[in-house]
Amino acid sequence: MKLSDILTDESKWCKWNFALDADNKHVPPNSDLACKFCLGGAMVRLIYLTKEDDIFGYSHLLRRYIKTAIKSLYNYDTIVSFNDDPRIQFCHIKKVIEVAGV
Repeated sequence: MKLSDILTDESKWCKWNFALDADNKHVPPNSDLACKFCLGGAMVRLIYLTKEDDIFGYSHLLRRYIKTAIKSLYNYDTIVSFNDDPRIQFCHIKKVIEVAGV
């Protein structure tokens, strides 16, 4: 599974919350009710669903790849500030995921 499997289209993405349910209410990213995610929330969801033996190493690499892509493409320092910036659209999120290869 990859981030692109979670953030498949704009209807699955959100800002200002890690995850939302179908009624746009805040839920934890690992909740079965979660259906929309910010980039950070999608990362938490992916880590929660992964079957990696070294979950801590995997989460560190995932975060590093995403942060590197954000910095190189758009010059943001944090995942949250990037995702929640009003100028950022879903096409920017997809580009980060593509460049990061996750």
